[in-house]
Amino acid sequence: MSEAWFSQFGWNENPFKIQPDPEHVVGFVDLRARIMAYVESHDPFLIVGPTGAGKTTLLLWTATQTNARYVYHNFLDERSDASLRRKVRGGLLGFFDRRPIIALLDEVQEMAPETARYLRGIFDQHGIQSVVMAAMTDKLPNLEEPLLSRIGERKIYVRNVDERESMQIIRQRVFAKGKDNPFDEDALRIAFAYAEYSPRKILETCEKLCIDGASKGKTRIDADFASLVLKPKEPTLAAVKNAIVTPPSGEIKRLVREKLRKIMESDAGTEIRKTPPATPIVQTVKPATVVDALSPTQRKIYEALRAKDMTTDELARAVGITRASAAKQLSRLALNTDAELLTSRGITKPLVVQKGSGRPVVYGVNS
Repeated sequence: MSEAWFSQFGWNENPFKIQPDPEHVVGFVDLRARIMAYVESHDPFLIVGPTGAGKTTLLLWTATQTNARYVYHNFLDERSDASLRRKVRGGLLGFFDRRPIIALLDEVQEMAPETARYLRGIFDQHGIQSVVMAAMTDKLPNLEEPLLSRIGERKIYVRNVDERESMQIIRQRVFAKGKDNPFDEDALRIAFAYAEYSPRKILETCEKLCIDGASKGKTRIDADFASLVLKPKEPTLAAVKNAIVTPPSGEIKRLVREKLRKIMESDAGTEIRKTPPATPIVQTVKPATVVDALSPTQRKIYEALRAKDMTTDELARAVGITRASAAKQLSRLALNTDAELLTSRGITKPLVVQKGSGRPVVYGVNS
């Protein structure tokens, strides 16, 4: 392509960037109403959701809704307790600005316990008006009981968007960067289903469709093209084996049903129907070991922690992944996030736990 792919659709830049856009939040009307109710009540609360669900966008959106001063801190990007304290202290020293301060804290599953104690103290002394937190899980022992008790049941779980909200997201994005919407509605519906109605995945999927379309000289994305680009792959042998251990995905189920239908319509199916049913044998297939139930990355993390306890940064370097990826996998291995996947594979207790209450947080294998 001689020009940027988005120029072929009449856009002045990529409309599907995944950076949070708190000025143009679409959907989540019910969640935003609850957020503002808690903010106006000066209550600390927690926003919970997986990566890409919109937690950070909602967190930053809060700062656009009142006249308060806001301190934002992301614990995945900045683990430093001193950095957060400087931000809060800078707000408290604003003698000529008497507006209240609200702390917006992202990825608090990475917050050190002493930081949680510091924030609780500042909040109790009315140094800050409220604390708004976001995390991938609501299981946060690092916050410790005094702060957790102040949060109580004030937890907002971010859901996936529905079709109407998904349409609004894309229309707002594309019309902000140009005059035309290249997507047929049916093409968008295919993209939304493929992305499982996750806001970030929707943007990534639409970007993929447009990049592929631009490479083929297209200026319209219709349902046929979307179906072709996003065509589900045939399950690999590994996927089929995995489906024995965990409930198969909808696509694998569909393929299995289709294969069985073809068999039953064939001559072999006629013979099968003539054969008396045998006594069913109930057999549960489980992984031979704990390691067999893990993904390759999780396996590397688990083996590394079996060798020695490590911080998230040390683990990321040892395994050769980003710090953010290491943090997400640690949360899963601790059964704090996506616990159903591992429990369905026979893992009923956390494989990884925090060791001690020091800072930075050190993780090890749950013995």
